[in-house]
Amino acid sequence: NLCIVNDIQLKSILTNLLYNFHLWCQHDTKLFVYRIPEGGDAWLQRLGFDAEVREWSVERLSSGERARLALVRLLMNTPRVLLLDEPTANLDNDNTRRVEALIRDYLREHAAACLWVSHDPEQRKRLGGRMLHIRDGRLLAS
Repeated sequence: NLCIVNDIQLKSILTNLLYNFHLWCQHDTKLFVYRIPEGGDAWLQRLGFDAEVREWSVERLSSGERARLALVRLLMNTPRVLLLDEPTANLDNDNTRRVEALIRDYLREHAAACLWVSHDPEQRKRLGGRMLHIRDGRLLAS
C-alpha cells in the first residue's frame, strides 16, 4: 500500500499521520511516497472520524480532535509500551469511551503494556489493571 502526497508542510491530516512512514522524497517536485500502515483508517473510524478526515487541514481541528489523531499516529508505529498522560483530558464522554476501547483493544491485540496517568477515579475503575498512586511524593500500590 503506497500513497503519493504533495504536501511538504504536513498541512493535511493524511500527511501528518503518515509522516513517520516516509519512504522516499523528491524535493524538487515535493512529492512524498509513504507506506500506509494497516489499521490507521479503521482506528480513525473507531475514534469517530469519517473517511474525508484525511483531506482536512490540521489547523481546522479542535484540541480533542488533535489528541485523537495524535493517538492514531502513535499507534501506527505499533509501540510495545504506551506511556499516556491524561490522553482523554480534553474529550467528551463519548470520545473518552472510544479512546479507552481503542487502547484496550490495541493492548490486547499487540500484547503491549501501558502506563496510563489519570486523575479520574471513574476512568481508573473502568480501565482496571494495577493501580499506583503518588501521595506526598511517594509511589504507593493499591
